[in-house]
Amino acid sequence: MEENPNITNFVRWLETLGNTGVTRVSQFISDDVRCRTPELEGAGREGAVAVYAYMFKGATSVKTRVLDVAYGLSGHNVYLRWDRLVTPIKGEKWTVSGVTEITIGTSGKFIAITDYWDDTPTRPMGLIARLFNR
Repeated sequence: MEENPNITNFVRWLETLGNTGVTRVSQFISDDVRCRTPELEGAGREGAVAVYAYMFKGATSVKTRVLDVAYGLSGHNVYLRWDRLVTPIKGEKWTVSGVTEITIGTSGKFIAITDYWDDTPTRPMGLIARLFNR
């Protein structure tokens, strides 16, 4: 499957995303895009921006590293496997791993972005918990 430059640029954007850059998601999406995560859903450009802005709620930093990109057989779907490091305003850093499914419309813009992740993030454990493997 041939690489899509829009996907390459989206991955670059996602990996460098800060809380002030969420509006730049508009360059990749159609006007009627649907965005969904386990926590939030939004429609249209404003909805997509709200979904990405929500990622930073209660956090000073969110860093995403895309590990794999897989193109679906139809050529209309792309899957990104990623790890995300979250630095909350209070407390210790934690990570979450997930997959983003992107559906590409005939215009080349994204018509759907769906994030999947385990809603129990990997949080640092104290010494006692590690000793008992909890």
